[in-house]
Order: sequence, then C-alpha cells, then structure tokens
Amino acid sequence: MTLATQIAPLQDQLPKVEYQWDFDTEILTGRFTAGLPDPAQPGTVELGDAGGSFVSLSLDRRVLAGLEVVVWPEHETSTELTPPQAKRQGHLEIQLDEAMQNAGVIELKVELSCEKNGDESVIHLVVGTPRDVDAVTLAENLLAEVDHNGQLAGFWLLAVPPFPSAARHR
Repeated sequence: MTLATQIAPLQDQLPKVEYQWDFDTEILTGRFTAGLPDPAQPGTVELGDAGGSFVSLSLDRRVLAGLEVVVWPEHETSTELTPPQAKRQGHLEIQLDEAMQNAGVIELKVELSCEKNGDESVIHLVVGTPRDVDAVTLAENLLAEVDHNGQLAGFWLLAVPPFPSAARHR
C-alpha cells in the first residue's frame, strides 16, 4: 500500500525535531519542538511490514508532527551514507481518503527497510521499494522523501543521539 502526501509551505520558521531513545524498548522517538500549533486533531498512521517492523507517524490535522521507530526493520550499515540535499522545506500532509479521516489510528501494510551510518547518527528509513524521490526538509535534522507521484518514500533522521549505554541506566 502507498501513502499519498502533499508538501505544504512553512508559515513560520523551520521546526526542530528532538530525538529520544527508550532504553528498555529500543524505540526511537522524534517529536517536533516548535513550528506546529497545539494539537487540535491528533491522529496516528502506523506503517508495518510483513517482517514485523513498525513505524508510527504522529499527525496533527493530517500534518506530520513526529515519528517513532517502534520495531526496527533489518538494516544495513554504510560508511558512505550521505543524506540528499533537500530542494525545499515544508510540512508533510498525509492525504487520507474520507473513510480514514475520522479514524484515530490508521494501519497500513508497507515494505520497510533501513540503512544506518557507522555511529547510527544518520538513519535512512525507506518506505516501499527504492525509487526516484525528492527530499524535503520537514524539521531541523529530519527529511522526508516523496516520489514523483506524491507517495511517501522514506525519511532521513539526522543527528540522532547515540543509544544510551546500560551503564547510564543503573
């Protein structure tokens, strides 16, 4: 299944994304710290694949306001992983059909894959099969990839903090 999107222009400054690890569950959460109004119409789109990987997108009025990598897809490590140059900035609006608009949580089956650099500070999440995409800056340290048909194709998580070591949690 695909997820249709639209890029809406920013009305104010570029928001920041704050990444946080949960030590016990290994969930990585990225939330916007500014740039969106207070949530008025929250929602969630859950992207899951056949292998059990699971990424949750937090929405506010159909606009992406954060994400969580709940169950990690199999991943490759690459020393050459370089994020693309984004040509524009904006809000990522998720286009929902009428039946989905009033649902609090929407579950979609997609193919998920992941690539990380050596210290895991750069993570590329791919939604669906690799294809030609345009990168859009959604927040400081977060890019989205959208294909030429407006379908969500992935995310680039940048400046991700290291996973907390066990010694810090004793």
